[in-house]
Amino acid sequence: MNHEGPGKEMPVRGYEDVKAPLQAVNETEHTVMGEMEFVVDFFAEGAKAYWRLWGALGDPMFHAVEEWEKIQRACFRSVYHVMGFDTQQESIRT
Repeated sequence: MNHEGPGKEMPVRGYEDVKAPLQAVNETEHTVMGEMEFVVDFFAEGAKAYWRLWGALGDPMFHAVEEWEKIQRACFRSVYHVMGFDTQQESIRT
């Protein structure tokens, strides 16, 4: 993705004659990423709660969900880095 300086515009996908300010596009991308983080958190917490109910039988799956969550967070960090967002200010846990 081409992130040029402030005040630049880029074409809007699906609309030939429409240009959007690049800052608005970046804010939209940031919002979408935040929503995706929420979905991952919501799923992981629900799955871990479910597998805790199984006691010792659910321990391997509980740990698998934790590892999956770590992988998702690593993906989010790399996407934030590529998109040019400051990961120090993001809500991504390490």
